[in-house]
Amino acid sequence: SSTFGLGDAGNIAIFTDNLTASGNFNAGANITTDARAGSEGHAGTVDVTASGTISLLGYAFIDSNTESLGDAGTITLTAADIVIDGTTGTTAVRSEAQAGSSGDAGNINVYATNSIQLYDNAAAISSDTHAEGVAGTIFLDTPELQMESGQVVSTSRPGEIGRAHV
Repeated sequence: SSTFGLGDAGNIAIFTDNLTASGNFNAGANITTDARAGSEGHAGTVDVTASGTISLLGYAFIDSNTESLGDAGTITLTAADIVIDGTTGTTAVRSEAQAGSSGDAGNINVYATNSIQLYDNAAAISSDTHAEGVAGTIFLDTPELQMESGQVVSTSRPGEIGRAHV
C-alpha cells in the first residue's frame, strides 16, 4: 500500500493461523506501506496477528516507511512465537524515515506469548530516521527473547532517536 499524492496510504491488517514469508536476493517477500517521495500523506499501519507463528526468513520484510512530508505508520505483530531469521539474507521488521523526508519513523510493537527469536546479524527489528524526523519506539513483550546476533535498534541520523523497551 503506497501513497504518491495528498492522501494517506492504506492500512494493512492480516489475521491468520501462521504466517511464513521468505524471499531471495532477486525478489524479497514484502508486506509494506509507504508514503512515497513527493507525496504529502502518511504511510499506513501494519498489523499482523497469528494464533501460531509469524516467521520471516531470508529477504522477508514487514515495513512502514516515509520518503515524504508524512510519517511512517506503526507496525504491530502479535503471535505465540515470532521468528526473524536473517541466515540467508537481510530480514527485518522496520519503520524508516528516509533521507529527504521530514516525517517521523513509526513505532514497532511486538507481542509474543511464547518467544521472540532473532537469528544472524541480518535479522532486525528497527525504527530509523535518515532525515530530520524522530525515530520510533520499539516495544517487545514476551516471556522469552532469543537473540543470536540479531538486532533491536532505534537509530537517528540526524533526527531524534527513539527508545527500545523489552
